[in-house]
Amino acid sequence: MTKTNCNGKRALSDRIFRLVVLAGVGVMSIGYAKAGDSVIVRSGEKTLIGMAMAIDKSCTPATASYIYPETPGYPDHGQVSYQLANGHFKKNTSFVCAGKTTRGVAVLYRSDPGFVGTDKVTVRTYDKSLHVINIAVVKASSGLPHSRKSKPS
Repeated sequence: MTKTNCNGKRALSDRIFRLVVLAGVGVMSIGYAKAGDSVIVRSGEKTLIGMAMAIDKSCTPATASYIYPETPGYPDHGQVSYQLANGHFKKNTSFVCAGKTTRGVAVLYRSDPGFVGTDKVTVRTYDKSLHVINIAVVKASSGLPHSRKSKPS
């Protein structure tokens, strides 16, 4: 249940919402960062580029139904899709759900066949915040084992 403060404004103290981005061997919360995160994917392969989760203090889904993100900015060189999935929070973070797995909505990207270059997708999550995910698409034959998160310069 969403609480209200004395001014009648909604407080999200009992709900935490994060867009999480795949980071090597797990998932990492990017919260409400203004700068976009970057991922590297192989051309033409469907790749997990993020997870959208609405969770409560016990790290369980905060709503009875899963709320799929909106896509106000579609990629120019591929498609984005959403799918229910489990997401895992890294253990080495101070986030209350560190080391736990919870259900959410996976953000998936697949480039157009043969495309190599940069792309991006903008996702609007449950709390109405916008998240820009910058995508570097490399040749399908590259030695990239999984998508990787990299810090933007």
